[in-house]
Amino acid sequence: MEDQYIVNDLEQIKAISDPLRLRIFNALSKETMTTKQVAEVIGEPPTKLYRHVQVLEKVGLIKLVRTKKNRGTVEKYYEPIARNLNIDRKIFANLGREVMESAFYNMVNDVLQSTLHEVGQTIAEMHDDPDFPGATLAQKTIHTNPKKLKELKDQLDAWLKAFEEADDPDGEMDYRVTLVLYPGVSSDNKKSSEED
Repeated sequence: MEDQYIVNDLEQIKAISDPLRLRIFNALSKETMTTKQVAEVIGEPPTKLYRHVQVLEKVGLIKLVRTKKNRGTVEKYYEPIARNLNIDRKIFANLGREVMESAFYNMVNDVLQSTLHEVGQTIAEMHDDPDFPGATLAQKTIHTNPKKLKELKDQLDAWLKAFEEADDPDGEMDYRVTLVLYPGVSSDNKKSSEED
């Protein structure tokens, strides 16, 4: 399994932007599993997952790696094409502005909804656990220039790489981070764009 894969196909983007498919992909990135095993890991009925697994396989984001006969049935084991997905921004270049905004909005919305669901589920299950480390939630706004922004983005990218490198198959629990860095909508931004 590769470490990184650049998503540069619109069908792949549509497929992975579904929150449940993203959860399936994340589960498979930990180990090769059947659909039934994935269902157990993410707490969903297997019947709800089969169609989503087929979509992910059809667009090439997961692949069938082996089969095993078990009591008259064939178990199919899947793994993703890479542990991590990065979306190629050029994929949006040939789309109209409205289509691009809609596709990007749907992806961001699905990731945030999936994060919200998982955070809520974790807090509900673990809030009485004395070893629960809690979660970090922050929203910050800064006013800066392109040079400083690039320095900050490079630092964030380095931190995300360190976060990925801290992955330990023998670890006790999964931890996720969701990060969105974007230009905020403010009166200063509107004013400068109107002047340009």
